[in-house]
Amino acid sequence: MLIRFEVCQAVFSNLYGRGIKQVLHVGAHYGEEASVYCAAGVNKVVWAEANPAVIPSLSKNISLHPSARHLIVPFALWNNRAELDLNLASNGQSSSALDPMLHLIEHPDITFNGKTRVRALPFDEIFSLVRQELDGFEPDLINLDIQGAELKALEGMVNLLANSQSLKMIYSEVNYDFLYKDNALKTDIDSFLLPFGFHPIISVATENKWGDSLYAREAFYRLGY
Repeated sequence: MLIRFEVCQAVFSNLYGRGIKQVLHVGAHYGEEASVYCAAGVNKVVWAEANPAVIPSLSKNISLHPSARHLIVPFALWNNRAELDLNLASNGQSSSALDPMLHLIEHPDITFNGKTRVRALPFDEIFSLVRQELDGFEPDLINLDIQGAELKALEGMVNLLANSQSLKMIYSEVNYDFLYKDNALKTDIDSFLLPFGFHPIISVATENKWGDSLYAREAFYRLGY
């Protein structure tokens, strides 16, 4: 995370008068953020991870942080039910359901040497089941890190975006050029989230044409203004 979670927590508290307690993390990898989440007081985390090869390590890592309850969703979150080819990157974290393009130039040390078939589905379709499994889970924050496919995941959770009373922030990796084939650009994500009341309030860009953005929901959105 280019924007430290402690900063997100402080901004959330200042805007909404409470802390982030529940997180939907899309693109879990090994759950590297688990220690940070737990140290900041998060008590429920749903980890969505498409790559079956990393699930055992993810499960082991999050088990080291029992102060929070964890649930792994072993699918790609997408805008429809599908089977996708996940392009496997040598560093793991750059693996994507989209084909690499400028990523090969911006990060020549990272190679893509294979594919694995993964299942994909919209989060809205499984949200009720997730709530049953994790005691009424209702995210305060969504953290998206799926290498150019962030908009695909958001399109599959429009009911959550429109109707959740607790969801106030979205943290997303964003692209400023086509690092992957047909990836959404930051402006695309900005435009998609605006009708749901989310505005980019902090953005950090790297020299490699990608970055992170933190979106906050305006306090009066639920009042209909």
